Amino acid sequence: MSAVWVAGFFYIFDRINISLAAPKIIEDLDLTGVQMGMILSIYFWGFIIGNPLGGVIVDHSRRIRWLTFATLMVWSILTALTAACTQLHHFYLVRGMLGFAEGISVPCFQKLHNNWLLPEERGRYYGVFEGCVRLGAAFGLPLIGWLINLWTWRGMFYASSVLTFVIAVYVFLMVRDRPQDHPWVSPRESDLIRAAIEKDRVTYDPSADGAKKVGFRESFLIMARDGAFWLLLLSYFLILALYFANMTWLPGYLVKERGFSIIQSGVYLILPYLGSVAGTLVCGYIGDKTNRRSLVAIGFCVLACPAMIGAMAVTTPWAIVALLTLALFLSMGATNSLVVLFYELFPPEAFATGIGILVGVGGGIAGLVAPLVIGYLLDLTGSFFWGFTTFALANLVAGGCFVLIMPRESQVKAQKAARMALAVQGK
Repeated sequence: MSAVWVAGFFYIFDRINISLAAPKIIEDLDLTGVQMGMILSIYFWGFIIGNPLGGVIVDHSRRIRWLTFATLMVWSILTALTAACTQLHHFYLVRGMLGFAEGISVPCFQKLHNNWLLPEERGRYYGVFEGCVRLGAAFGLPLIGWLINLWTWRGMFYASSVLTFVIAVYVFLMVRDRPQDHPWVSPRESDLIRAAIEKDRVTYDPSADGAKKVGFRESFLIMARDGAFWLLLLSYFLILALYFANMTWLPGYLVKERGFSIIQSGVYLILPYLGSVAGTLVCGYIGDKTNRRSLVAIGFCVLACPAMIGAMAVTTPWAIVALLTLALFLSMGATNSLVVLFYELFPPEAFATGIGILVGVGGGIAGLVAPLVIGYLLDLTGSFFWGFTTFALANLVAGGCFVLIMPRESQVKAQKAARMALAVQGK
């Protein structure tokens, strides 16, 4: 899975590179702020569409490795084409298509995790993947800035394209759809992995000692009729809204309201992003050890709220950064439990489609709405406090959603335990 984790780093890298290039693009092409804003936002519209559609394609595909490779190659091509853009409509087309392609890749990555990760290690290793994505934001920005200074913004996009091409080839060489397809996994080991994963499926049939095969439509209906699915979708939107609010407005908040210099804000922001990396790892570890995903998510979401509000109240720079780091540690940590619950509660035949809806609709809309709400409340009140407080309280509501999910998680785990007991008796 290491190849998928490396791809996760470049997944966010190829998304944010245009943010640092924006001032140079505006200057070179004489664009207005509104036009540049449209270029930046058009990505999310493609992302929102690409995720659910990609999920359907992945759930019906027998060649996830090839599909993952193809989407990465499309990333590479579109990143190079971004460097060649000279007109506004060129950017709209290329960035919209990039969002669409990256949207399709998300269900690919998630389906591979679902096919490979053992139940008792899902939290930890999914946390590694999410950590790599967050590291792409923390360490990708300095690298992008260096490339722009070295080769201009166009050269940076060409260099990013080459890096993505290398990753695409690496993924193709290293990744296989399932353990039994990989030449480095022995038949005995692949059988053990397959058996452990199938016994944890909600469709496990003890009489057949394997997961019952259900069709895509039936699997999707099982998921759509489950209230936990909609609560997870709402929770994801609420949690990601705080993350995107910080991603887009935190530098401006530190400079405008706290008096940081631009250089200071860049240095200080590394710690909150690293906090989000640590949060996904720690939450995954705790979830694996306790096997109580909802309860862990409740704790992380509830504590994220006062941490974020506290960051707005303190005055010293290091206290601000420490509380921001804690807030993102807790908030993004909760996403680990949320996604792993998806693995555990729903049938695999429509899993990628569900994840596509979760990330595309929940995460995509959060990415569109959060910056607008912060900006609106800033204009209305003259302060960032109410905007960030709104999304801090949203995490509290997300914690309430997990309270409602907890009985469903307990029910599914009890059903799995009963089926396992029947399987043991049958032997």
